[in-house]
Amino acid sequence: MSGGHVTTGSTVANLTALWAARDVLGVRRVVVSDRGHNSVEKACNLLGLGLVRAKACATTHSLRRGALEEALGDDEMERKRTAVVSTAGTVATGAVDELLSSEQLGVAWVHCDAAWAGPLKFASSSTKSKNISEVLSGLEAAESCSFSAHKWLYQPKGCAFILFGSGVHDKAREAMSFGGGDLAA
Repeated sequence: MSGGHVTTGSTVANLTALWAARDVLGVRRVVVSDRGHNSVEKACNLLGLGLVRAKACATTHSLRRGALEEALGDDEMERKRTAVVSTAGTVATGAVDELLSSEQLGVAWVHCDAAWAGPLKFASSSTKSKNISEVLSGLEAAESCSFSAHKWLYQPKGCAFILFGSGVHDKAREAMSFGGGDLAA
């Protein structure tokens, strides 16, 4: 990840990621696990994006590649207009989806909603187990990633970060930046 923004919470961080995906790469459809956070559905409604809910594994509660591929379908042109939202730590169970890149899936954008587990990726290697590193492997390949500061970073108020990968950071910033005379110094 090469930069990003602080937001008022993970809902706004997820909205911001999908806004960037729509405006930078023309995303028109979002695929997320049926265990994914409801903020993704809210963002899709606000942004006019289609939503597909993929079936999570009944035992692990995570979205595995086979179910994701089934939800994505075979139409390559449709995939090029699709964003996948992977979840790193569901609210109910802490489940982590299989974290795959946009190249691996043939989609326009991958966003990782890592509100719950994301900060663990950035923890010192001396304080995290090898298992956590393995589970979160792939997060760094996403075009965007959100995580909450009030979960693991001990912030008393709702606060989240939206981070963008180096390949899209500048374009995302341009797409979401609005100038104004009232901000000129």
